[in-house]
Amino acid sequence: MRRRLPIELDSYLLRRIRRRHYHAGVTIGHGAVIGTPAPVKDVEPYTIVGGNPARPIRKRFGDAEIAMLLELAWWDCRIDRLSAAMPLLTSADIADLSAFWQNN
Repeated sequence: MRRRLPIELDSYLLRRIRRRHYHAGVTIGHGAVIGTPAPVKDVEPYTIVGGNPARPIRKRFGDAEIAMLLELAWWDCRIDRLSAAMPLLTSADIADLSAFWQNN
């Protein structure tokens, strides 16, 4: 039976990760970035990991912004709402994106 690597949404794998790089029960959090095909442990949401073995390098956003992004769960929204929010989705202004989501 093949193991599956649970990769949550909005994550990026910069290189191919093979089954030998992870163990059963490992989860790649929302918005995580995996930079190398190296042994991977659980990766917190919006964390960049790299090296061999893979280690956290830094978080993509501050803790408050990560909490906002996880609450928004923009990947579950309708396409028309995503289209309206596209300028904010492609910016680094998480607070404005959160305000848009709450008002629309």
